[in-house]
Amino acid sequence: MTNKKWQIVWLLPLIWLSLFSGEKVGAQSVSYQTYKYGTSENSMASGYYARPAEVTVQNGQYLVTMTIKTKKALTAWPVTVLSVAGQSPSNVKKTKDSNFYYYAYSFYSQDLSKAVSSKIKIDVPGTYQATHQISFKFDQASLPSLKKASASQKTASQNSTSKEKTSQASQTNNSSSDAAVAKQVLDLEKEVKAKEKKLNKKEDTLAARAQSLNQRSQAVNAASQRNFFFLLFGGILVLGLFVLDILGLIYLMRKSKQQKEQ
Repeated sequence: MTNKKWQIVWLLPLIWLSLFSGEKVGAQSVSYQTYKYGTSENSMASGYYARPAEVTVQNGQYLVTMTIKTKKALTAWPVTVLSVAGQSPSNVKKTKDSNFYYYAYSFYSQDLSKAVSSKIKIDVPGTYQATHQISFKFDQASLPSLKKASASQKTASQNSTSKEKTSQASQTNNSSSDAAVAKQVLDLEKEVKAKEKKLNKKEDTLAARAQSLNQRSQAVNAASQRNFFFLLFGGILVLGLFVLDILGLIYLMRKSKQQKEQ
């Protein structure tokens, strides 16, 4: 039992080391020194550089972000970077607050174990103008691991590729499904159009029949009106003749009476 306890005691440090001794991957705050170019002497520009630098790994190389911090008394952004690690600075951002001006910039490097050279320009109007060659030395213990980051990026790339393939397959299936739905919609539209044509034909037939009936009705009405006028005229004529007959009879009766009286 005692031996087992001692084994556990010895194993605990090993477990602790295995958990926390791995190299750091990703964004890291890394301290650095600013030297005169080609020497180990601090540069006069060292005081302008804010520490630490921010170091990340992108596409198998380091992306270093540094910031130059100057007092407002030296005017706006008196220190600018002309080149660093053999390249122009990227992602340059100029900001300020109530006391300082900040000049942030980035550069890429595949190896930060060696000194990184830089060329800067200092321009304080009416006081100091000069161009300086300086170099940076980064704390190696704080740097993220290129290998682990590259492996992580490779895995992420593979996952991304797998997701893209899955997405493409899904899009293909969706496209097939959409095509089937579109075909069904077209078939339904054709069926609806065919039914509409049949209904239109029926409506045309009914309209023609209604028009024919209307014409017949109008003809019958016209004939009825003509017959009515004829009957009315005949009745008036007969009535007139009847009245004339009565008047003639009355006239004859009066005339006969007058002759008898004479």
